[in-house]
Amino acid sequence: MANVDNPHGFRPIGELLRVTKYDVDVSNDVTISHNDLVTQETDGACTRLEAENMILGSVVCIRSAAGVPLKYLPATTIGTIYVADHPDQEFECQVNGTWAKAGEAGNYDITDTAGNTTTGISKQELAYNGATGAKHVKANRLLSEKGNAVGADANVVVTINQHQRAHGDGATGLA
Repeated sequence: MANVDNPHGFRPIGELLRVTKYDVDVSNDVTISHNDLVTQETDGACTRLEAENMILGSVVCIRSAAGVPLKYLPATTIGTIYVADHPDQEFECQVNGTWAKAGEAGNYDITDTAGNTTTGISKQELAYNGATGAKHVKANRLLSEKGNAVGADANVVVTINQHQRAHGDGATGLA
């Protein structure tokens, strides 16, 4: 049976190690969805991860400036997000491509895709395009769940490789 093609961002799995509240300001020019990987800007506000930025974590809750729960936060809208931001947190995500067992322990970038505004769920995926060098995430293993197998659109378990709060290689701060 083939894997289902259903991008859903980066969902925390296992023990939820930490969730922290962050602001989103009007300078944010992209939509933020649940399970989006985000980065913290130098002014302290967050935005959805784009291209070469370091990762803070994955969005688990979105609220308006008035504290009302939202499906997603539109671009240029002030709000608050809650982020699974511990450097050791594991996430599961879909692979954009055909996953092979040989891909385990490789470093990969992510696809920068806007979320689904109907469901409020991210459409970011692991970009299976070569496993060398400094990349956003490290693929640890194939997610063990019914209906998931090696091949196209597989779901895998990852950790953040380029984390804003990590120590050591691959980690840089805001400044």
